[in-house]
Amino acid sequence: LNYRDMWFWWSILASILSALVIALTKKALADSGASLVTWALFSLNTPLRVLIAFKNGPTQVNYIFFLGAIASSVVFSIAKTLRLSGIKQGLLSKISSLSTLSVVFAYLLALVFLSENVQLLEIIGLILITIGAYILNLEKLGKDFFKTF
Repeated sequence: LNYRDMWFWWSILASILSALVIALTKKALADSGASLVTWALFSLNTPLRVLIAFKNGPTQVNYIFFLGAIASSVVFSIAKTLRLSGIKQGLLSKISSLSTLSVVFAYLLALVFLSENVQLLEIIGLILITIGAYILNLEKLGKDFFKTF
């Protein structure tokens, strides 16, 4: 396989590693607050990120890079802290199933901000993901499919 064609396998590997990270993070949250764990997740891996950045070589940096990087960092930190608060307070199985909805929101935001095209197969997939997340939480709803969370 060509390195550029490995996106599918990289995505599968990232999903598996993300699941591992969530389980380990739940353990770390047992005796710590969500803000502290968020800080640790971002700061403890900084040396590794710096090594990877230098390995990949220099790149062109402009004000749009800094604007995007700063805005993304702030929003990501807030989102991560909120997610970790949810993980600490709730069952991981319930939080993770609702987290799959991030794919739906990412697709919708890509349509708005990145001018991506709407594809029927992708819309069907997003509908199935939404229904699946809802079904995974039916136990909490008392088997009433039309009741809200």
